[in-house]
Order: sequence, then structure tokens, then C-alpha cells
Amino acid sequence: MIADANDPKFMRDWWPCRLFDATGAEIHGYVVWADTETGEVVTICPRHDGGLEMAVDDRGQRAPKKEWKTYPAPLRLRGYERSP
Repeated sequence: MIADANDPKFMRDWWPCRLFDATGAEIHGYVVWADTETGEVVTICPRHDGGLEMAVDDRGQRAPKKEWKTYPAPLRLRGYERSP
């Protein structure tokens, strides 16, 4: 499964949620994309002052800096309980 913060269906069905690796460890940070089968995760890099680190993207625009990481697969999503 691809968990993508830019996908309206994913956000409607899962947000807010928590992400865990195959060992049960929670993956923390600003996760914006994850492949639950391969363990690949994209996070936005925070600054020490709480802001976001910025970079120039492939279109020449300033955008939050992203970092690719790999965790033990498969990853698991756990949704929060929602009030009706």
C-alpha cells in the first residue's frame, strides 16, 4: 500500500494515523509518503527551531526539504479512533 499525504482518498480514509515498522517501532516525524511493502518512507526535514528546512525543488521552487529512509518492512498503519 502507498500512504501518500497528497492523496485525498488516503487522507479521508486514514488521517490521522500512526506508522510502525515490522519490529513494532513507531516511525516519527513528518511522514508525507510511505510504501508499506518495501519500508520506504519520505519525511519532511524539521529545523531545530520548529520550522521546516527548505530546499529548491526540481521546478526551481522553494519547498520543504525531503529525506528518504528505509525501515524494516512491512510497515503498518494504525488509525486513531474517530468520534462519530
